[in-house]
Amino acid sequence: MRIRLAGLWLAGITLGCGGEAAPAEPGADTSSSTSSADATTGFDGPVLPPRPDVIACRFDGTAPGMLPELVAAPALAALDGGAIDVAFAPDRSFVATPDRRIVALPNEGAPIAVLALDGAASRLVALAVPPDHASTGHLYVRYEASAGPARTVVARYTVDPDTGTASSDTARLVLELDDVVGERSGGALVFGPDGLLYIGVGATADEAAQSLAIDPTSWRGKLLRIDPSALDATGTYAIPADNPWVGEGGASDEVWAMGLRDPWRCTFAPDDPEPWCIDVGATQQEIDHVAARADLGWPRVDGTACLLPGGDCSDLQAAPPFASYRSVDGDCGISGIAWGDDADDPALAEVLVYGDRCSGRIRGVDTGSEDTLVQDEILAVLDPPPWALVHAPDGGILALADDRVVALDVAPISDVFPTRLSDAGCFDDLADRVPAPGVVPYGVNAALWTDDAAKDRFLVIPPGEVIAVGDDGDLELPIGSIVLKFFAFDFAVGDPDSRRNVEARVMIRRPFGWQFHSYRFDADGADATLLEAGAVDPLELDDHGQAVRFDYTWPSRGNCKVCHGLGASDVLGVRLDQLAGTYAYDVGVADQLEALASIGLFSAPLPAITAMARPGDLDAPLEQRARAYLHANCGHCHRPGGWTPPDLTQDLRYDTPLPDAHICGVATQYYNAWVTSEIRLAPGDPDGSVIWQRIGMRGLGQMPPLATARVDPGAAVVGEWIASLTECP
Repeated sequence: MRIRLAGLWLAGITLGCGGEAAPAEPGADTSSSTSSADATTGFDGPVLPPRPDVIACRFDGTAPGMLPELVAAPALAALDGGAIDVAFAPDRSFVATPDRRIVALPNEGAPIAVLALDGAASRLVALAVPPDHASTGHLYVRYEASAGPARTVVARYTVDPDTGTASSDTARLVLELDDVVGERSGGALVFGPDGLLYIGVGATADEAAQSLAIDPTSWRGKLLRIDPSALDATGTYAIPADNPWVGEGGASDEVWAMGLRDPWRCTFAPDDPEPWCIDVGATQQEIDHVAARADLGWPRVDGTACLLPGGDCSDLQAAPPFASYRSVDGDCGISGIAWGDDADDPALAEVLVYGDRCSGRIRGVDTGSEDTLVQDEILAVLDPPPWALVHAPDGGILALADDRVVALDVAPISDVFPTRLSDAGCFDDLADRVPAPGVVPYGVNAALWTDDAAKDRFLVIPPGEVIAVGDDGDLELPIGSIVLKFFAFDFAVGDPDSRRNVEARVMIRRPFGWQFHSYRFDADGADATLLEAGAVDPLELDDHGQAVRFDYTWPSRGNCKVCHGLGASDVLGVRLDQLAGTYAYDVGVADQLEALASIGLFSAPLPAITAMARPGDLDAPLEQRARAYLHANCGHCHRPGGWTPPDLTQDLRYDTPLPDAHICGVATQYYNAWVTSEIRLAPGDPDGSVIWQRIGMRGLGQMPPLATARVDPGAAVVGEWIASLTECP
């Protein structure tokens, strides 16, 4: 038996949301849990056919324009005690360990204990090998001194070519950073292709030190650049003549760039004289391409967030980060960065690869992309997580994780990703959205507004796999799951025969997280082509003789992540309270969760569920309807871990109690030039509420900010709710 999706999700009223609701039919019930003994009406037999052993719908391979998946090769070497940094010489790698030792890993042979800093250092921070190491044996070490005043020391040691070890007697002081230890002290130590040494200095935690980050007379919050080759001749380092502040009275000649908070690691791309650095912010981390005399913004900017009073940084002459990164969903910080190149794989050319030291996620950012602030891709997950990530001199990316060194290789690809949607095998009739076996239709209670588009949704769970049901009712789709969402318009408004597909969005659960793709339908709506980037084009509808014109947005992969979250991202509508209710299948109306459970999609019996209210259901309480609307249209960003400034307190999820949502009577936290109010929600006064003002505008300041050009008439439920409030709880 094959099901042809009817696309009807039953409520008590028709919504102005493009087919998201339909008139109620006898027996329809959207408020029940899954406990009904007989939730079906009007037909006999099963609602859904049994799950097939093989599902034709597949999106294997790597999509064009996406970075390749990486896999960890067998361990190249074992390390005793882990690693925090690595530097390369022609014939060996030097590894800094957490117990303040430096170990050499020869290209052939056993590891060599090079140097122990037990008596000199309380913490070993970094090491660097100069270009002339082969002839000099020099090795530069950064550590925090264990005795005397609090300070960071950069020292040079000489490795004996016969023994491969370095004695403490060979130590030569390069420089000291007074009071720079511990939190926010920086850590970068790297030689550039110019043979000069770059040293990152943090702003440290005290407020006075933070203000020094943009003072060129101070080393705090800076990237320094020196020439240590003069040590033997003069006893001190030299200042490069082309350092940007040389000769300016009062400024420090050593400073290369300023406005950094905690420059942890730096690296150089091939044929690029300017470093790329990780700067650890207060709430975000950023990757910066650090030009001479650059101001990276701290303490006025943290990643993409403006910290100035009022939140207005429009006049700030600071260089924006190349990419920003927020620690959520098990992440805690970037451990290292490395460059891919053509020698590794053409798909990694100009790609900056970085790893998280807690979640183990390895990410890549294409430096040629125009979407880098939100466009990064998870390429792999390492267990244990990496402590350092580097590019080896002979090509390839190495990860140091606990007690091993592994190479990250591009995963072999045997399948071709479908660039035409019809090639994916998901539909027997793509134009009419007739699903193939194993492609299951579903609906949601509260839908995202997308300019009055009619939407059809489908779910594919791999054969033999199930959706995990947590103790709290949370759902987790297994690896290999596919979620498809179609967008169509009645080009003659009110005439279903004029309905034509415009877009299909495909979400795929990979081993390392979710991937997002957008397909653009041909003019006849019969087939669609994969988009490598987003697109915007005008659409025109005939509304009973009146032309309705607006720009329709096909989101980029980066745009998708704005709504679907940081970390490994997520699916939004596949949650029990959104699925709880009846659905109009071709064979009749049925309880949706019972129908899905009947074909074995869930790992365990479902708990009792209170359905999310439907915004257009006049029988539901007004507050629940309004909160459901805000959840579906705003709550994906305005929540902990969402794509909003990390210190933003506003939480618009449906199940967040109103006092904890921090909206009623609460002043806005950031400067907003588009609205006249400073109160998020003013009881009894929709027009004096920022939330209502921004929902009702389009252009700069609109909410939602992406992929909608028309105001939703269904949003009126939010205004009605605000008007009904007499006070805040």
